[in-house]
Amino acid sequence: MVFMFITAAVLAEICSALPLSGSIYVWAAESAGPKYARFFGFIVAWWSCTAWMTFAAGNCQVRVSEF
Repeated sequence: MVFMFITAAVLAEICSALPLSGSIYVWAAESAGPKYARFFGFIVAWWSCTAWMTFAAGNCQVRVSEF
């Protein structure tokens, strides 16, 4: 529970510091600096996409195994 509050506080600080659309991709690019901005934005985008696909597949597997 403590770590959830820490995560929420960190995200709230980032959201208030960089209120831009694109959220985590832009935040990663801004924090990486001008030299590595595009690379880190790309990595975070793929990481996020993979996480969402894994989450969706896992939910489908759970639902199928319930029946």
